[in-house]
Amino acid sequence: RYDDPEHGFVYNGPSSTIEEQAYKILDKLKPKNAYEHALKKLSDEGNIDKIDLPEISCADCSSDFWDWYDEIEEITITRLIPEIPTLPKEIKEIVPELALPHKIEFFRFDCSPYLIHLTKSAKVVTKIHPHMETPISENLSALEILWVILQSKTISAFQGSGMSAPAVCFTEKPLAALKDTLIGRESELRENTAIRWAPYGLMFTKKYLIQLGTEPVIPLKQKDKASIPPALQYRVVRNSIKENFLHEREWRSGSDINFDPTECIVLLPTFEQIKPLRTALEKEGIYVKGFLPLAEIFACL
Repeated sequence: RYDDPEHGFVYNGPSSTIEEQAYKILDKLKPKNAYEHALKKLSDEGNIDKIDLPEISCADCSSDFWDWYDEIEEITITRLIPEIPTLPKEIKEIVPELALPHKIEFFRFDCSPYLIHLTKSAKVVTKIHPHMETPISENLSALEILWVILQSKTISAFQGSGMSAPAVCFTEKPLAALKDTLIGRESELRENTAIRWAPYGLMFTKKYLIQLGTEPVIPLKQKDKASIPPALQYRVVRNSIKENFLHEREWRSGSDINFDPTECIVLLPTFEQIKPLRTALEKEGIYVKGFLPLAEIFACL
């Protein structure tokens, strides 16, 4: 019998097999230097050569018991989180587009792979009757107009001030630049000189909207507009020293956009608005790709 009470090391000799005793020894060695201490003591007493444990080896590196004699380290691992479950096959097989280096828009702060259509409060024609001289109009909020667009699954083309033809307008501004448009210095400058947009709208991938006929605008001086065919006049934007709209980063479609709701991301100011709007849409059988709370995101930029 060999005892080392100080380090919990006990060897009972022939009462059981060497391998069984070795496992008992390994289980009892709690202090960090217990292996080293035990082996050193066996060596000092001349008993180290009497140990033969050919079947005891490390599961990771395959080293046998003798390899531990020169340098032995005890590592304690504490689990901080529950065991991670195995991911479903369909999730494992997803290849994120971010892994594609040629997608420049994913890696530059001044580019975006998305196009955004913002809404604002406006007077909208709601009723027309043959016996009425004047159509009936109602003032709708930006949120109400967003609801109408989602319910109809259509963004209608409109000819605004300074436009040569009706169009649906989008911006390719990244969210950081959109922040300035909606709540930053640009929004203050827009107060009396330009359209004041609200933090409501829809966001689509460029790839999807290009398939629906959306293209970048063409900035031109007034004298050059005549050189553009009538079918492309909706893309023309006035550009001069006094009139420069390049900061709008605008794209346009020359006709109504009839979209698939599952291709759009809905833009709202806050998290709290997402659940009630999602519930209302689902009651109508409308399901979208997702929601973005702009005010919450802007707070992080």
